[in-house]
Amino acid sequence: MKHLKISLTFLIFYNFLYSQNTLEGKLFFINKQENKEYIIGASIESISNKNFAISDSAGYFKINVTTPEKIVFKQFDFLIDTIFLEKIVDFKIYEFELKPSKRITEVVIEEKINSLKRSGYNTINTESIGSVELKKAACCNLAESFETNNSVDIVMSDGVSGAKQVSMLGLDGIYTQISAENIPLVKGLNSSFGLSLVPGTWISNIDISKGTGSVVNGFEGLSGIINVEYLKPDKSDVFFANIYQNSLGRTEANFHFANKINKKASNILFLHYNNVWKKNDYNNDDFIDVPIGEQLNIFDKWKWQNNKFMVQAGAKAVYENKNGGQLAYNKNNDRFGGKIYGIEITNKQIEGFSKAALLFPNKPYRGLGWINNMKLFEQNLVFGNKQYFGSQQSFYSNIIYQDIIGDTRKKYKTGASFISDYYNQNYNDSIFRRQDLIPGIFGEFEFDNIEKVSFSLGARADYYNKFGMFYTPKFNFRYSISSKDVVRLTFGKGTRIANVFMDNTGIFANQRQVKVLEDLRPESGYTYGLSYAKNFRISNVKFDYYFDLFRTQFVNQVVLDYFEKHNRVYIYNLKGSSYSNTFQTEIQANISKNFEARFGYKYYDIKTDYLSGKFEKPMISKNRFLLNLAYKTRFEKWKLDFTTRYLGKARMPVGENHLHSLYHYENFSQGFFVLNSQVTRKFKFFDVYLGGENLLNYIQSDAIVSNEKPFSDIFDATMVWGPITGRVIYVGFRYSIK
Repeated sequence: MKHLKISLTFLIFYNFLYSQNTLEGKLFFINKQENKEYIIGASIESISNKNFAISDSAGYFKINVTTPEKIVFKQFDFLIDTIFLEKIVDFKIYEFELKPSKRITEVVIEEKINSLKRSGYNTINTESIGSVELKKAACCNLAESFETNNSVDIVMSDGVSGAKQVSMLGLDGIYTQISAENIPLVKGLNSSFGLSLVPGTWISNIDISKGTGSVVNGFEGLSGIINVEYLKPDKSDVFFANIYQNSLGRTEANFHFANKINKKASNILFLHYNNVWKKNDYNNDDFIDVPIGEQLNIFDKWKWQNNKFMVQAGAKAVYENKNGGQLAYNKNNDRFGGKIYGIEITNKQIEGFSKAALLFPNKPYRGLGWINNMKLFEQNLVFGNKQYFGSQQSFYSNIIYQDIIGDTRKKYKTGASFISDYYNQNYNDSIFRRQDLIPGIFGEFEFDNIEKVSFSLGARADYYNKFGMFYTPKFNFRYSISSKDVVRLTFGKGTRIANVFMDNTGIFANQRQVKVLEDLRPESGYTYGLSYAKNFRISNVKFDYYFDLFRTQFVNQVVLDYFEKHNRVYIYNLKGSSYSNTFQTEIQANISKNFEARFGYKYYDIKTDYLSGKFEKPMISKNRFLLNLAYKTRFEKWKLDFTTRYLGKARMPVGENHLHSLYHYENFSQGFFVLNSQVTRKFKFFDVYLGGENLLNYIQSDAIVSNEKPFSDIFDATMVWGPITGRVIYVGFRYSIK
């Protein structure tokens, strides 16, 4: 009994001195702008019991310790820090500041070189195009922001309107969900021209996720998600100006005004104007290569935040008016005259949004967010003797709640969304009206062990007022074989409602008769993906290697059939099989602190069952190569960027029933190179840049079939597989006040 009393006394005394506690904390550092930034991927170790934790994207960690105790914080970019804790207050979240190490300077330089970033921590396969990467090319608008990117292709819909769309995993841009700060950006009637309505200087970075992504973002993305982040009001330069001029007669001006009103409130105003005033005909087909006209764009954005609430709101307005067609066309005299072919394009858009978030300072992993967006869009088109008017009234709302289960490795998100789209379309003498009402709910669980394994499993259920309930499962998995090798798997479903005319404006740019053979059902399919990333060094050169394998299998697809007849476009639901297989590989080398090289290759295998047989997707090159070289001198005084792309031959939409003698192209297009380059000179307060596009002056000579008889039934301006404008030289000027 005496020994028992002694033991109990000792145990009580031990527990008094050394009590078990749970330490919750956040790691941060103070950046150059004197703002607090949280540290991801830091290790936290308890010396006595050897417990271990990793900080998440909010800098948060949770670890069991026995106090009094020494805790060690380690992260490559920061000095190792050791603290001594005598006791811990329950339910309190401690904050610990780490000091950047001398190596942080090297890391910052390396980040500038690696202007295309891929995180090894993200569960979803994501790459981010930063401002440095965007400035490697002119990037006058979003459609021109992917010139140096291997994952996204830009495709011209025809040879007369200048409309451009993205393409990912070999699929049209309509299968890629494009958003701005998680708000739908290019959708519905602006599918063909929406990319050109976002000026490049407004963009802070572009995040590209291959595969179906997260259910939080919606049900539409089948090939990927592109999310644009605008410049932030509280982190932008006070004033920015960019003036641009190219040899095609395109003049552009951009101005940003940022105002940090106080510690909580800030505002940024964007102004954009461009004008194409010169009629160009590089391929000598009597048609203007790029429509002339102007665009005026204004965007005002506000932000207010304290430690418990964050509110953002903004309004945007766009007006665009362009004219094209034959060189002699005058809309006042020749419209619908049947002699001179003209094109008229008018886009008008008004948009407002709000984003509100409820923050929990003591529990940074918890949050409640609500996004709302209203958009009015109108479009007037004239293509020869075809006339189209469309209006779209859209409302989007998404509410999201996130929290953890036990610790920050186990997270979940849940919420609800609502979409309302009203379309009113007039095509020649036909009227089409439709209202889509789609409420939905979703939930997603994520296990995130940064060091080894992470996965997310999500599902959503949405109800479409015309076709009923549909379900969207999505799964993403990441495994770190080592600190330098990461494998990812993805699987998910995507569903979208087609807008036949504006999804495919190319049907206007010909004299084919459009035949819709049946009522069209929603498009849907499944995407599967395998990705691998590896970092390694050879001597002093750092390499980043990536490869992706993806397959998209359609359950239903709205098929545009150009193969069946030379003077018809048949539109119908998929009758058999349609799939896209993609292999993509890329290697990036940091040869020195000032020199970076990137090489990429893509192979597409895309086939669809048409009425007359199974054919490859028309005008998509099966083999694509990209080489990007970037060099800068000390202090970035000079920057030189060089990009070349090779696009192999592509299948043309020529079927057995076509009259080959009437067509000026073969069954396959030619392969060709496109070379772009830019040099930038940096001064103390401004930059000057000079560049060239398509420097080899390669031009597709037969972009327009029957250009001499544009009102005949064989006229077709959609057979575009190569450049039509020839060599373009541009010069620009950037000025900013910090």
